[in-house]
Amino acid sequence: MRNKVIACSVGALCHTVFLLAISAMAYMLFYGLTRGLLPLQHFGRVTNAALLVQFPVFHSFFLSRRGRAILAAPFPKEIGANMQTTTFGLIASIQLLAVFLFWVPEGSIWYAPKGNLLVAWTVVYVASWLLLARALAEAGLAMQTGYLGWRSVVANQRPQYPKPRFEGLHRMCRHPIYLSFALVILTAPVWGVDHVMLALVWVTYCMVGPRLKEKRFLAYYGDEYERYRERTPYLIPRIPFLRAWTARR
Repeated sequence: MRNKVIACSVGALCHTVFLLAISAMAYMLFYGLTRGLLPLQHFGRVTNAALLVQFPVFHSFFLSRRGRAILAAPFPKEIGANMQTTTFGLIASIQLLAVFLFWVPEGSIWYAPKGNLLVAWTVVYVASWLLLARALAEAGLAMQTGYLGWRSVVANQRPQYPKPRFEGLHRMCRHPIYLSFALVILTAPVWGVDHVMLALVWVTYCMVGPRLKEKRFLAYYGDEYERYRERTPYLIPRIPFLRAWTARR
């Protein structure tokens, strides 16, 4: 019972912070990070740079073997390994929330659409979020949100990790989550120095970060994943009508 209470408590915290982080990200990106929520005014660009870098660095670290051991460490030994996905989801959510909660706006806006153009930008921005939601669902929403870990403890069973997906969005490219995450950043309508700083760091991470993920998948799934890599683009999807047009020429 003690373990179940711990699991449920951490799970509830994980999902709460996740929703707060996504809400803060959606709001702040829409306004080009020009509206500080709780900005650390005395540190400015140093704070912003640290916030930007910590997310990809620790996000990748906690997926490593040493990082996973740290994720299990706070819990009783019998549930530590099962809780890893929940702990990872909680830490990632805290990292994401910290970026948009403590961001110090530079204040300069280079481009801000208005009228019908703003409506069009907003539609594309919302579509990017929907694409990200679908990519997360295809990859296993329970694992992506941390539900898999605490629910397995409550059910007294080991978590069943989903295998890599080779269908749906994953037929178009190998990493639709990273692609859609980058699109969320790039389709936000208001642009200035703040937005550009975030885009440079995080879109670059979306381009190179999946390489680490592929190393793990190759180690786990071997030839099956190698064959998938050979037939599926890395990040930029194939466009069917463009392929057909190119073939005819």
